[in-house]
Amino acid sequence: MRSNCVVDVNADRAVLWHVDTGPNLGISRLGGAWVLERDDPRVADLVSDRWLLATARARRELDVLSSPDAVHMDTARTVGAIREEVHRLQRIYLEHPQAERLVEPEWPNIPNPPQEGPVAGGSPPDLVHDALMLARWLDRIANLWDQIERQRLARPYMSTGTGKRVCPISIEVAAA
Repeated sequence: MRSNCVVDVNADRAVLWHVDTGPNLGISRLGGAWVLERDDPRVADLVSDRWLLATARARRELDVLSSPDAVHMDTARTVGAIREEVHRLQRIYLEHPQAERLVEPEWPNIPNPPQEGPVAGGSPPDLVHDALMLARWLDRIANLWDQIERQRLARPYMSTGTGKRVCPISIEVAAA
C-alpha cells in the first residue's frame, strides 16, 4: 500500500485527499478526504510521509508543502514513464519470435492529468473540485497500471527479471 496525498487550497481552507497507488486490494483507492483550515496542525500530519500531488496553488500558498522532506509527484513525467513502459512491453510482444501465434495485449490509454481551474462554462470551481479531479485521476492511473500489470504477468515472456512479482506503478518525483 502506497498512500499519497492530493492537496489543494482555496480561500482559507486546505483540501486533502488520500489515494492508495499500491497493488489493488479490492477496496477503494480513494481514502480519507479532509477540508480543514489552512493553519490547522492536522494538515502537516496528513501530508507527512506521503508522496504529494499538489495543485500549483497549493504549492505556492501552503507552507507545509515546502518542507525539505516533502516528495512531490511530477504528473507529466509519471504519464510519460507509464506510457514508455507500455511501449516497451508492446515492443517485447512485437519482437517475440512467435508473435503471430500470441494473443496481442490490449493496453489501456493513459490519460493526461486534469487541468486545474475553471470548469466548463467558465464558472469558478467549487472548494474541492481541483483536489477531487486530481484524486480521481490518480485513482484511475493506478487502476490502469493494474491492468498493465495483469497483461504483463499473463505473458511469461514479458516478465523476465521480475518473475510473477507485481511491479509498483511508475510514479515520478518532481525535481527539488
